[in-house]
Amino acid sequence: MAPTDAHVPVLAAVPGTPNTWVEFLDALEHEARRAAAATSSTTEAAQWPLPSVAWHPPSGLGPLPADLRDRARAVVHAQQEAATALRESMAAARRHRAALATVPSADAGHPVYLDVTG
Repeated sequence: MAPTDAHVPVLAAVPGTPNTWVEFLDALEHEARRAAAATSSTTEAAQWPLPSVAWHPPSGLGPLPADLRDRARAVVHAQQEAATALRESMAAARRHRAALATVPSADAGHPVYLDVTG
């Protein structure tokens, strides 16, 4: 593959900021995979730190090179699938929380157990 603007770093890069379109797409793809994995693993979700600052797209990358368009579309699709999985997981968590809220607490002022053999 011939070098393109996608592989040429921008000048004066900020640490932690992608320097090329390839790095940027790699980072987006990685986060989409992590989000999807978090919906199936409570351990993964618990270890996934919340962002400390709001996300902003990197500047200085220029237009998306034509040879990366298909990859960018695939990353968008992966993000959409991860968002759907997260919405479904959140809905399930809300249902579980609602079900737990119907269980009487021990200090409800009435018996919690019923003696049916006594």
